[in-house]
Amino acid sequence: MNRNFLAVLFVVASLVILGVFMVWLVKNDLLEQALKNQESPVTIHVHDTFGDEWQYIAAVCPGDTRESAENRLELSSLDTPKDGPEPGDNYLVLLDGKGEYESKKYHRDAIDLCNGKIAPSAQVTFARKGSGWELSAAH
Repeated sequence: MNRNFLAVLFVVASLVILGVFMVWLVKNDLLEQALKNQESPVTIHVHDTFGDEWQYIAAVCPGDTRESAENRLELSSLDTPKDGPEPGDNYLVLLDGKGEYESKKYHRDAIDLCNGKIAPSAQVTFARKGSGWELSAAH
């Protein structure tokens, strides 16, 4: 009985710790942290903001189907919606240059990546747009 109790206690404690970590990850988004409390405009370097494993940043916007985004970004598969993001959403895609990627959905009122189609870029500039940010240049 004592071993079972300790096993259950361990599992519950592990789940709580995992949950707290996941909440921390959601609240500590790297792009949002890089833009927080900054004067406009802000230039983001992919390596400095997201880590050395990432080479390029790209966007998937409303109207950009998964298939067209996969072709444009030269990826075999992508985890964005089949018919593209909803009108109020867009996706940031980090690319490593070897076919690996990581994507993150943002609401366009907070971070708008879709004021124009951008080619994958190593550096981008954001400008204030109301209470959020808008991609203003890709370098």
